[in-house]
Amino acid sequence: MTPLAGCPGDPPIEPDESETSAPGTSTSTTAPTEVNATQIMTSDNTLGSTVAPTSEASSTTTTTSEPDTTDTGDPSTGEGPAIVVEGLARPESILHDTVDDVYLISSINGAPDGVDDDGFISRVLPDGTVDQLRFIDGADADVELDAPKGMAIVDEVLYVADITSVRKFDRVTGEPLGSVEIPGAVFLNDLVASPFARVYVSDTGANALHLIDVNNIDAVELILETPELAGPNGLVYAGEFLQVVNYNGSSLFQVALAGASANVVAEFEFGALDGLVSVADGLMVSSWDEQAPGVYHVSQDFTTVTPVVAGISSPADIEVDLGRNVLLIPNMLADRAEFWPL
Repeated sequence: MTPLAGCPGDPPIEPDESETSAPGTSTSTTAPTEVNATQIMTSDNTLGSTVAPTSEASSTTTTTSEPDTTDTGDPSTGEGPAIVVEGLARPESILHDTVDDVYLISSINGAPDGVDDDGFISRVLPDGTVDQLRFIDGADADVELDAPKGMAIVDEVLYVADITSVRKFDRVTGEPLGSVEIPGAVFLNDLVASPFARVYVSDTGANALHLIDVNNIDAVELILETPELAGPNGLVYAGEFLQVVNYNGSSLFQVALAGASANVVAEFEFGALDGLVSVADGLMVSSWDEQAPGVYHVSQDFTTVTPVVAGISSPADIEVDLGRNVLLIPNMLADRAEFWPL
């Protein structure tokens, strides 16, 4: 596909197996392999599944209740079923702050495109304890936060995608630090940071990818804009390229940062792709597909796709706690987060 704009990529780095996704040398488009149903975990410990909505942007809720935590497993040992944190408000993304060892969960708390200044971000401990429900709260007079989605941390700053802007907050205190306006933005979704202080942004509504150069006073550059991306959503930074999945399709792209070209490296048998995260042996991707919602593992060569957690109808922007080997799932329409030992 032909990029409409390009930008230089970050300097190449040697991948760290614990944090970096598969190398970008494969062009495989092999369909997922069949998996024995007995290998599939489900959100209610059954083999059933729930029909997912066709559009992430179609749901609305508002809640102010304190969440309850159901401690039914031990993620530190990888044993038992999931820990469930109930009572969130359309949770869209989870980010592991590895410095403070806490999970940050963004709650839309309304329509995903609603400019209502009522979104919030929670701090939740790995055992499911809610440290602060409204750690960052759009209802506060000095905080602007409408419908927070993807998050990334650079140094001591938390970046949060919020419809057409990226909000900035102090990672420790939650103090607002301003916003970065993204020109032409329609529906900003996921964020991922590079080791070189660049934050990459997907715009699902505009079929575009942007970068924010933190070292250059948060200068914004357009990487690529094309309808062929079909709703770019989840992002993984992988050195000289981004890995991207799309919500309005079933594709995994590799988008080169130098020259901004995009190649499809895998087509899945399920669509409505949302979150994407790297693990030591490949990738994890979440899907809202009506027939097969859940979270899947994708091998490093993109040829083998295995269900990991099935029966979650609205798994949004997932995260993996690599130290504990725990999959963190914001179950958006259920207003809860689920922490699954892998």
